Parts: sequence; structure tokens; C-alpha cells
Amino acid sequence: MQKSADKMLEVNLKQKEYYEISEGELYNTEKQNIATRLWTILRNSFNGFRSESNIESDVIEKHWEWIGGISSAKILDLGCHTGNPLSLDLAQKSKEYIGIDLSSSAIKILQEKIDALETQNAKTFSLDFLSTDFQEEHKNSIDIIYAKAVAHHFKEFDLFLEKCDYVLKDGGKVITFDPADTYLPMTILRAAYRPFQSDKDWEWPFTKQTYKEIEKVFKITDIIGILGRSKYAFPVYFLNKNLGMKLAKRFHSYDKLHSKDNGKALWSCMQVAMCWQKVP
Repeated sequence: MQKSADKMLEVNLKQKEYYEISEGELYNTEKQNIATRLWTILRNSFNGFRSESNIESDVIEKHWEWIGGISSAKILDLGCHTGNPLSLDLAQKSKEYIGIDLSSSAIKILQEKIDALETQNAKTFSLDFLSTDFQEEHKNSIDIIYAKAVAHHFKEFDLFLEKCDYVLKDGGKVITFDPADTYLPMTILRAAYRPFQSDKDWEWPFTKQTYKEIEKVFKITDIIGILGRSKYAFPVYFLNKNLGMKLAKRFHSYDKLHSKDNGKALWSCMQVAMCWQKVP
């Protein structure tokens, strides 16, 4: 396991360099090759589609439902970068908020946002979640790990699960949102472009095996598959926005209802949101 940890720490040093940003930038575009830039364009198009069809807001609402009341909770916002849609609310509403990210420049921006709120219970740090110092300092002390688009960055996924388990209290939760690699056409597409991307060393979308690994350590209390049937509204959206959004909402309702179990409806989804719980 130590060898796995050492490998991941090396990979994370590369990630840190990749995700460092300049003023006015979201990502270090100089580190992105043409394959990565093309994929970023496609991903951003899907993000816009998700946002305008209210799929994104629906997922955020579900995240809040899973998080629940946090006035007495210690929150770890993992891989928060400059702040995700929940970061500032989590910082304001929780008893204690810790935001961590590999990028020191991104964390500086988030800290400035938090300082503007005059929130005394929130701290941010540029550090590696896998570091021994962080793990020991927060052993069995965290109520909720909020990991939006983070968990799939760990090739050694069993190590990530072990570290989450180590810092969580009994009954603590991990809230996630990640890309999935269970839809065959996307699997084929990924196989074609992934080897050429700048960030290939730390992009590991969830496979069917991922769910089995999670269930060895945590109880999966809820799942939402995203962009399953609703992804078919994406091309319609560009031809007729109103019709595309109408279909997306209808198909998303189907995805939510039928993707709760590890079955065909979930495997057709391109993304997945989950709530895991540490059971004593």
C-alpha cells in the first residue's frame, strides 16, 4: 500500500503543476494539449446543457439533501479549487470548514472569497489529501467529505477509500460527483482519445468495478445517474433549445428514478452522483 501511496503522491505533484492557474484563468491552458482542449470544449458544452436544463441544479439540490444539517458538523471540501457551487455555503453554515486543493493559486482565490464573508470557522489549505500529516491531524474527526469531481482522479482508488475512511467519524458521509465509464460508446471514445490527453495520468472515470470497491468500505446510501437517457436530448438542444430542454428534463426524471440500482439504467449514464456512509 505504501508503494501505491508514493505513486499517487508523485502523480499529484504533476496535478498540482497542471492545475495551478494564472490571474483570470480557470485552468493552466498552457499545460493542455490539443486532445485535452477539444475534450474540454465538448465537456463545457455538456455542462452548459446540464445547467440550462436544470439538471445541474437538481443534482446540487440532491447534494444538499444528502449533506443535511451542518451547523454542528466539520466539513472537508476536497479538491475545492477556487470554489465549487457549494463551497461558500458550506463555509458559512458548518461549524468547521476545511477546503483543500493541490493548487495554491486556486486556494488563494477561494480564501479571498471566504475572507470577504468574514467567516471565522473556515480555513483553506494547498496540500495533498494523501499526506500523512493531514491524515493524522484529522483522524476520525470529519463528518462530511464533499468531493465534487474529485474521486475519479485517484487511480489507486482503494487507497482513496482507505484515506476517506481514516478521517471520517463513524456515520460520516462522502458526497461525490464523477464521470462514469460504463456506457460502451463513451468507453470506446475514451479509449481513442485518452492516451493523448495531458491529464491522462489522473483521470479514471468510474467503472462497474468502482462500485464494488466502494461497497467494500462504505454503504452507498443513494445514487443518481446523470446524462443517461437525458444525453439523447443534447443534439436536439442545439437544433431547438426549448424542445431540447423539455426532453432533457423528462429524460432526467427517468434517469433519477431508474438509476438508483447498479443496473442497465445506471450503466448508460455518463456521470454519477453518490452518497456513501461510514457504518461502524
